[in-house]
Amino acid sequence: MSCQLQIHENISRNIYMSTCFRYTDDITEAKFRKAMAAVNITEDRNDDTSKDSFCITNGHTFVWVYVYNGLVTFETFGMQAMSGGELLYSIADELDTNCICEHDEGFFEDDEDT
Repeated sequence: MSCQLQIHENISRNIYMSTCFRYTDDITEAKFRKAMAAVNITEDRNDDTSKDSFCITNGHTFVWVYVYNGLVTFETFGMQAMSGGELLYSIADELDTNCICEHDEGFFEDDEDT
């Protein structure tokens, strides 16, 4: 099962409600990938992935990772928000940082657009 199939093989993920996550510290893609490997989370490549957008999985949960200016942010779709957050929290523990979602106070405090 791939990230693409988890949503639906013929429907774009763009029609589902999403939840955004980020770490409270700036985490580079390289540092993220090292921590990801340490907690047995793998990358799932499919037609929707690119150099700056890929999917990670623990075999049951799927989270989209976005790389912007070398730093990572995350998004889950549909009912994956709760379990996707748990996947990201396990990586956060390895990185010794905190993971927050868009519903948490302070999520947008560093965003120049708000």
